[in-house]
Amino acid sequence: MNHPYNQEYFEKGTISNYRGYSDLPYFELLAREIFLLFRPNRVLEVGCAKGYVVKHLRSLGVKAFGVDISKYAVSRANKEVKAYLQVAKVQKLPFPDDYFDVVFSLDLFEHIPEDELEKAIRESLRVGEIQFHLITTKEIVPDKDITHVTLKPLRWWKQKFEKFLNQSDQITPMLFLVESENHWIHDFLKYYWLLKDQKKNIKGLNKELREIYASRGWKAISLLHQIRMSLPILRKL
Repeated sequence: MNHPYNQEYFEKGTISNYRGYSDLPYFELLAREIFLLFRPNRVLEVGCAKGYVVKHLRSLGVKAFGVDISKYAVSRANKEVKAYLQVAKVQKLPFPDDYFDVVFSLDLFEHIPEDELEKAIRESLRVGEIQFHLITTKEIVPDKDITHVTLKPLRWWKQKFEKFLNQSDQITPMLFLVESENHWIHDFLKYYWLLKDQKKNIKGLNKELREIYASRGWKAISLLHQIRMSLPILRKL
């Protein structure tokens, strides 16, 4: 399958939902969430695009690396992080078994055709002990992204990962799957684009998010989300 992850995809907003793919403040906050949740030594981001999360993880002292299928995105990475990124498919990762403490993705797996998911999931499980993936499970309205080919409920994704997890010969991974639309990133993006469309300054929003992070910490918020999603009676609260 030929992919369209070129300049038009990342910058134009015509065949995707991106309108200039840049280092938004939530990439730094997401890096801090990963750092606080797992205290990792070595992290791989699959589907890293221009490597913004990798950059912020490395600024926290984490040995972070990234892979992406897009030559365009990797070529546009900042010079301080480009050496830690490479063009590769999640279906064939160029790393040894159990090399990473955490394998992370942000809105990657819904882009992979269903008949290629087994290879992708097996490879992700092979190289990392902790699996932390944010997955879009519902169609965005309006959704311009022509590569959203596998939109499935979170339960479906958990069954897929757990099937191959149980068959894995590697160290038993820890699995954290989160619906992107129920993660704090979804709310951030909604308000970010609203402010940008209205040509307002986003510094106030960025400051507010940092204050929330400092006072409460995303670790607590994420753990509460995991508890809520694991108990059916709490999902409606």
